[in-house]
Amino acid sequence: MKSKILKISSFLLLFSLMGAGCEKDEFTQEHYPFKLHYAIQNEQGQEVTQINQGENFYFYFSIENTSDRNTPIDDHHLFGNDELFKVFNYDNLNNEEYAGEIQSTVCSQVGGCLGQANTKFEFKLPWSSLKDTSINVICCYYLLEKQSSLPIGKYLIKYTGSIPYYYENASGDIVGDETHNYNLKYKFEIVK
Repeated sequence: MKSKILKISSFLLLFSLMGAGCEKDEFTQEHYPFKLHYAIQNEQGQEVTQINQGENFYFYFSIENTSDRNTPIDDHHLFGNDELFKVFNYDNLNNEEYAGEIQSTVCSQVGGCLGQANTKFEFKLPWSSLKDTSINVICCYYLLEKQSSLPIGKYLIKYTGSIPYYYENASGDIVGDETHNYNLKYKFEIVK
């Protein structure tokens, strides 16, 4: 009889642990609702790892709220950090050196950009613009300028940052939260 009770108890414990694991996965999906993508595109809008020297290229950045609730981004300075839209040289030892950037001019202090439920926002910024202008990306303005092409070499773009956001819970309270750090890297080459 003790053996039978022990087997049933073990089975119930295992079943409850399995259920807890599923709840945790669902909680993580709901808790961190943003999906990011960062890449280099050619003039035809295709993701590429090689650009011919002298050709323009584009930074492609997207952020998607995959949840069913609005979760506006709260701190644009933290999210639109100083790595976004910067280019780094790298060598075979993965040493990185600053090579250039599209500069941020000002970010809004007011929270609440983006984050609409089940919505994807896409941004495509040229390395070199035909004329000097600025563009709004995630409540920050970036200066698009005429820039010289990058020399032949290996480059990367990266984004390491978290997303602070807020949402309204079931009882109507506004709750602030922040995702874990994203660590995106995209390597490309300028070739002859």
